[in-house]
Parts: sequence; C-alpha cells; structure tokens
Amino acid sequence: MIAKLKKRDVVFAFVFAFFFGLFNAYGRVLKDVSELESIDKMIIVYNTIIITFAMAVFYLALKGTMLRCKRINYLAPIKRGGYKGDRKYFIYCTLVIFLLWIPVFLAYYPGLFAYDVMSQIPQTIGSYSTHHPLIHTLYLQFFYNLIGGKLLNNYNSGIAFASLVQMFLFSMMISYTHLFFRRIGVRRWVRYILVGLTAILPFFSMLAISMTKDVFFSGFVALFVTNLCYWEKDENYYGRMLTVIFYIISICGVILFRNNGIYGVVTVALGIGCSLILREKRSKQFLYTLVGLLIGILINCGLKVGLQAQKGSLNEALSLPYQQISCVYNRNYDKLAEDEMKQIRDFIPNVEQYNPSLSDPVKANAYGADDLKGFLSLYMKLGLKYPASYIRAYTQHNLGYLYILDVSSSRIYGYTLEERQGYLLTDTKQGFDIKHKSFIPRLERVYERLYTTNKYQDLLILDLLCSPGFYFWGIVLIMFYCADLRCRKLFYPALFVGTYMLTLLDGPCVLIRYALPYIVCVPVMLCFMLEGEKESGNP
Repeated sequence: MIAKLKKRDVVFAFVFAFFFGLFNAYGRVLKDVSELESIDKMIIVYNTIIITFAMAVFYLALKGTMLRCKRINYLAPIKRGGYKGDRKYFIYCTLVIFLLWIPVFLAYYPGLFAYDVMSQIPQTIGSYSTHHPLIHTLYLQFFYNLIGGKLLNNYNSGIAFASLVQMFLFSMMISYTHLFFRRIGVRRWVRYILVGLTAILPFFSMLAISMTKDVFFSGFVALFVTNLCYWEKDENYYGRMLTVIFYIISICGVILFRNNGIYGVVTVALGIGCSLILREKRSKQFLYTLVGLLIGILINCGLKVGLQAQKGSLNEALSLPYQQISCVYNRNYDKLAEDEMKQIRDFIPNVEQYNPSLSDPVKANAYGADDLKGFLSLYMKLGLKYPASYIRAYTQHNLGYLYILDVSSSRIYGYTLEERQGYLLTDTKQGFDIKHKSFIPRLERVYERLYTTNKYQDLLILDLLCSPGFYFWGIVLIMFYCADLRCRKLFYPALFVGTYMLTLLDGPCVLIRYALPYIVCVPVMLCFMLEGEKESGNP
C-alpha cells in the first residue's frame, strides 16, 4: 500500500490528522488547567506532532484496507416498492428496539421528567415562547394536562404514556435507517450489531424516555439524511407519491422540533439550487425540498400566531460571544481599560461567574441582545486585542465536541447520586405532581452508578462510545474520506449534518442530547460511503 500512495492521499491524510491532532492536543492540556493558569505551548506542539503522525498513518491504513478488501454489496438500483420481507424486517427492528428499551422505562417510571419541562408545561396562551419548539411544548402539554390531568386524573400516567409514545415513534424512525441498511445490502451481522447498539447505548435508551425535544428531532434528522441517501442512490426511487410525502414530512419534522434545524435544510436547498445552475437533473428534489421547507415554516408561523407566542431571546445565539468576552475579562482583568470593563459589565453583569464549559451563568442576565450593534462592536474590538483568549474560550466551550476523551460535558450540572445530573439527567422536576417510582431498582442503581456518577468513563470502550467527540470526528473523517475519493453521493447529507454541527459550536454547552442528531447519522453515512458496485440479491 505504501508504494502506491499518491500525493493526494498523503495531503488529505495529513490535513485531517493535523486538525484532529491540534484540537485533541490542545484539549488534553485545557482539561488539566484552570482558567487562569498558563498553558505550556511546547507540550501542545509536541502532542500535536505525535497525534498528527499517528492519525495520518491510521487514515492511510484505513483507506488502503477499504480499497483492497471486499466492499459491502449494494442493491443497484433500489426497488421502488421495496423487497420481499421489508415490512416484516421493519416491524421486527421496531419491536426489538422498543422492547429492549422497556426495562429502562420501568427502572425510571414514568420516564425522565427533566430538562426543559419546567419552562414548557406551564406555558399558556399569550405566555408561549418560541425559545422551545412549540410543537414539542404542545406534545408535552397534551399528555400532561389532557391525558394525565383530565382523562386519567393521574399526571404520572400521562407522562408514562408520553414516554411510551415517544419510545415507539423514535424506535420506528431508527428502524427506518436499519431498513435502509438492509436494502443497500449491509451484511446481516453488521445490521444486528447496529440494532444491538441502538438498543443498549444510554443516549438511545435513556433519552428515549426523556422529555426533551432532541429525541424527536434526532429521529427526523435520521429520516431526512436517510432519504437524502435514497435520493443519491436512485432518483427514480421518488417516483411514488408516498416516498415524496415521506421526504417532505422528514423535512417538516427537522424544522418543527428544533429552531436550528432549519439552517441545515436551507443549506441543502441552496446546494441543490446551485446544482441546477450546473445543469444537474435535480429539479424534482429541489421542488420537494422547497415544499417541505415552506410547509414547515407555515406550520411554525401558524402555531406562533395561534398561541400568541413570544419570540425567544437572541441571547441563546450569543452564547459563544458571551463566553469569549467573559474569558477576556477574567484572564486579562489587569490589562483592560476602565471603559472596556464598564462596557463588559453593562452587557454581562454576571461576567465574574464565567464557567468555561457552560454559558448559562453569564448568559442569564446578559443584555447583548438589547443593543446588538454596540455589543458586536465591543466583541470585535476585544477579539482583535485578545485573540488568544477568544481561541481558548472557543475551544474550552466546545471541548466535548473537539476533544475525543473529554469528560467535562458529563459534569456540567454535577455528577453525584444526590443531584442525579451526570452524563444524562435523571432527576424529576418538583412541583408537577410527578413521582418517580422504579419497578426495577437494581437496574436503576446500575444506570445511576454508570451515568450519574460517570463510572462509565472507567470502561474504555463504553467511554469512547459515549463520547460526543468520537462521533463528531467520525463525521469529519467521513467527509474527508469522501472528498479524498471524490465521492459526491454524500455531499448533501454531509452538507446538512455539517451545518447542524456548526450551529452546535455556537451553543450554550456540550451535552449528549445535542449530539444525538449527528450521532444517528454516523452509521447511515458510513454504510452508504462504503457502497460497492457489485449488484447483489435481496439479503
């Protein structure tokens, strides 16, 4: 393999390896120092060189192995009506995943009533906010108020039904991707492993019963990315109206269940529009994408008008700038001019409560959105004077994505059994008459020890599989590999996922639930990337 290496191979290998090495070397140092301590630059340079060369060798070896070994056999083209046994396989996958999640549901009955429920459930006409997706707020209120409060007169039962419905729908969405694996010829043992991982990994099983919008959003992301792969495989696959409707529904779900979901869809629409200028035959895909985009926007606007919803604060989008300015203030306090310090405190009164991993303490009472022009002027001025602090704040804020062995993202809210807020939140919000009752206490104790006190980090493979950074760099590796091979079939899925990942880098913090949408895309993109040309029969 070494003798056949081309200059292009080496360039792509070292470009990817350098970025991986730089961020992971820097992250390795940042996790061991406090905010006011200095960083030994030579250690970063040394670690970057070592990691870069090691990752470059790994990349080249991986590429050589993939090109030499027998590739996965794919069906070409995919039959529009599907293949014999597809329906049965889809049902089996759904039931297997759903039933394997049931013990976790029983251990945490009636579900994990945590995350944003305190601000979503009390909303009423005139007090609704677009800070959280309105359709998800209505979903929670339907089961809490109508099913639990009025129909069953038991709020626990209402949330239990909400958990079960969410589990079942999410398992169906994930099974749709597994059906895609079958249709494109992924080997049976690989598919079984992927189903097993979906059933047992905590960010699937525990988030599936968590009252958070990220579950439905992740499911729709999986559907949309899979549908894009279907289209790249065979555009004639969308000759049936049912598949077109399903494609449009997946777009609407992405837009409706997360405010930043629309950016990825718009990017894909723009990409397809540009391809039309280059005279590619994508007019139908462009039309259907626009229809889905328009319907999603209209539904969102209709909900906003009907519920008289208030517009969410712009502060959420300013999370990273708040962090960077706060980092400048705390690291360069003795160098700042008096007028600069006054401006910072005026915009960010809680600037001294700066937490490198979480923007909430400084964002809570910030006023950057009230005078956006003045705030951005200050942001630019400080960035030119203190670029090192900005880079440090950016990296430390996004350490969970950029550093593959980061643990800070699992400690943001605490990691003791009393707090029940480690890797995943398992606490029950008080004041809503929801009472946690475990029907499998032993399983609950195991999960609490693993994912509340973060003991899973002592188990090497599990630690890696639960790392947001592992999948983040997995997506980046897939993108580099496809660019290296001039593989265009993953361009639009990568465009969508890449746009979403960029929005995360400006988010309030790193949490596994934010990473779940791109995690579900990794097996889809990886299996589709390995497409061979040999036609095979139905697996």
